[in-house]
Amino acid sequence: MENPSRVGKYDVEKYLGGSMARVYRAKDSVLGRRVALKILSESGMADPEAKQRFLQEARVASSIRHENIVGVYDFGEDQGRPYIVMEFVEGESLRDAIRNKHLGDLRSRLKIALPIAGAVDHIHTRKIIHRDLKPDNIHINAEGKALLMDFGIAKAEGVQLTKVGFTLGTPYYMPPEQVLGKPLTPQADVYAFRILLY
Repeated sequence: MENPSRVGKYDVEKYLGGSMARVYRAKDSVLGRRVALKILSESGMADPEAKQRFLQEARVASSIRHENIVGVYDFGEDQGRPYIVMEFVEGESLRDAIRNKHLGDLRSRLKIALPIAGAVDHIHTRKIIHRDLKPDNIHINAEGKALLMDFGIAKAEGVQLTKVGFTLGTPYYMPPEQVLGKPLTPQADVYAFRILLY
């Protein structure tokens, strides 16, 4: 997939990464603000379940409003390819912060952990299970604010996309029931959060 120069009203500026979905820094040509533009890749388009999951991510993420969750601004299709427009956040992932020893003392670490716990609690009150809490899905912005992101495999009440016996997630952070492909409760996120704290 070649990097597009424009998607809808968004001017693409820089490729940021991704596989099944590619993420770009872009600029809203109407409002003038920088955004993160997530576009389903060709391989994702070829997989009906991946496409459904992408659409579900847009619906779930756009229904959530919380100061420690990356906001979703827009969703649409351009030349038959779906995209999600999100808040663009400067800074680094928690994974990079750990690797680069940017976490600081215990007080600084709690300033990351407690807001993320609040974000997870908020989605649980909305009957959403994130299912992929890990350092890569927590972003720390330039001011040190922690933000939860990536609802690509989140599970909303009443929605069943994963096949029975099929497992999604990141093995090191998954509770046993998720590894075994069993039904999940919000406790799956609590388990992953405890590993994050460790």
